[in-house]
Amino acid sequence: MSDVISLLDSQAHLLGIVFNLEVTEEPAFVYAEENQLKQVFINLLKNSMEAMSKGGTITIHLFLEGESVKIFIRDQGTGIPAEMLSKLGEPFFHKQRNRYRTRTYGQPAYYTES
Repeated sequence: MSDVISLLDSQAHLLGIVFNLEVTEEPAFVYAEENQLKQVFINLLKNSMEAMSKGGTITIHLFLEGESVKIFIRDQGTGIPAEMLSKLGEPFFHKQRNRYRTRTYGQPAYYTES
């Protein structure tokens, strides 16, 4: 995760965005293809950055729960309009230029609101 934050940090700085990384002290091991996992985090963090037109903080919280590694990413963006919430989880759904539309490719993600 540190590599991804380093990659995006200068762009975030220009947008008035700060990354806050909260990591467990215990080592967390994930068996996955490193570059693919980095790409997932790049996509998630860039989405957060695009949603934060007024700057702010993106918090990344990584911790262990049993044998699982959990990662929560929270931004201070405007959120998803209520009329679009039912579309979450649908493949190929993406927000671009303040409009939600379908794409020819995509990766579903899970969103929660707290």
